[in-house]
Amino acid sequence: MLNETVFPLNFTNITAVNSNLSSTICKWPGTSHQWFHINALGLSPPLLTVLCDVLNLIVFRAWQKKEPYVLFHILLAVSSLLYGGLTALIPLGRILRPARPIQWLQEIGFAGPLVVHFCCFLTATVISADRWLSVEFPRFYRDQASKQKVMAVIVGICGVTVVATVPGAVTWHSCTTFYCFRAPIYRCKDHGPDWHTVIKDPILLLLLFVFQMRIVMIAVQMALRRRRSAVISCNVASIATSAGGAAPPSGPAVTALVWRSLRPGMAVVVASLISNVPHFVVTCLKMTGLGVLDGDISFLFLF
Repeated sequence: MLNETVFPLNFTNITAVNSNLSSTICKWPGTSHQWFHINALGLSPPLLTVLCDVLNLIVFRAWQKKEPYVLFHILLAVSSLLYGGLTALIPLGRILRPARPIQWLQEIGFAGPLVVHFCCFLTATVISADRWLSVEFPRFYRDQASKQKVMAVIVGICGVTVVATVPGAVTWHSCTTFYCFRAPIYRCKDHGPDWHTVIKDPILLLLLFVFQMRIVMIAVQMALRRRRSAVISCNVASIATSAGGAAPPSGPAVTALVWRSLRPGMAVVVASLISNVPHFVVTCLKMTGLGVLDGDISFLFLF
């Protein structure tokens, strides 16, 4: 235990304080202006996330005659809102009490996002699967999709999230290392949190990618069929015009419409890759001993 210890910390050498932060005096070596801006910078992304998700929920609330699948997007917005709010607790604990950062805020702000991040990731994968079902089996989807079934799936998502994250969050608490001026990290000898990331991320990313690629394949097939039909119609129109008849009206740009409908799903895939691949790479480097980034890597959890 470290009692009444003052750490001469700087930007490049951030000293850990083991598992007890409340009995430690943290002294910032720079100016108070620098300290405020560093913590305000750490607080900005979570607050921006909360603001965006509040706006999303307002839009969903005003949406009339919502389809059942919209409930998945509401779950994603709520989970993301919780993630932003929980991650804001870490810099908030330092701002409220600079010399003795509030440890329980650090603990909740570190363990809580582990749970809600998994829920966000799993929900995004389920949304991709839902969109695939609506395209691959449209008639079956229209007949079977209902609010009750969507709610059952949401309960399943929450159940899987609890089983996959809560035991680990409780077990890994003992190997959490706290810092005076950066987010806590796990330093477990068995690399439990690292294995959790290495196993979880590829599985969910692969499922999300496969579902979206299947939608792309279906869209391409539809576009090719309609283009072939358009060519046939054009030939028929040419014959009719040469015979003195009226040509049929031209249809809309079907291909553009099909690809435009894919953009939201592709945005989910790209955002998932951007927000998870960097942390996955850093975790793999940490496990192999090839070196990791020095300093705070909390920016990797921006999404």
